[in-house]
Amino acid sequence: MLIDTKLLLKFGAEQLNISKGEYLFRNNESPTDYFQIRSGRIELLDCSPGHRGFTHGVLRDGEAVGETFLLLEKEYLLCARTLTDTEIFKLSKDRLWDMSEEFPEIIMKMWRSAAKQIHYQYLMNNSFYNNPADKINVLLDFMKDSEAGPELSLVDLTRQQIASMLGLRTETVIRAIKNMEKEGKLAIRNGKVFY
Repeated sequence: MLIDTKLLLKFGAEQLNISKGEYLFRNNESPTDYFQIRSGRIELLDCSPGHRGFTHGVLRDGEAVGETFLLLEKEYLLCARTLTDTEIFKLSKDRLWDMSEEFPEIIMKMWRSAAKQIHYQYLMNNSFYNNPADKINVLLDFMKDSEAGPELSLVDLTRQQIASMLGLRTETVIRAIKNMEKEGKLAIRNGKVFY
């Protein structure tokens, strides 16, 4: 959890249930609240007119959603759509600032989270990864929990989501994953990818 649940509730956070496929926010809206996922998954994507819905990332339990825009007080440049039925905490911007005055370490946690997102963007935009398998490998390394051991764990993304996140065609991702399996870099069990 980026911010402890008890602390969010102490400062008046609402708990909201959002159905799969609903939007938390859209392009060009002004951020007024801090959002943190309690359970579920949210996709950050480009849904501006004329774009194909490029996926910038998939957020999970405990992660903040759109905090960079809230900190900068800038309009959202992307949309946040739920991939599953999702429960979130919603805390007003003013209450978040009150909390950060009392608990200044929260701002450092938020900046670390934002820095992690920037690092991810650098990795994904690096021109050294011309081979689709290399791009997939970098993505899966980034997504894998840093505390996870060497054992394989389920990749909680579809091949379509991986393709969208990397700007590749789904067919290319499928081929690359099959080749990665042959090379022993990952496993496929019952149609699920383990890395």
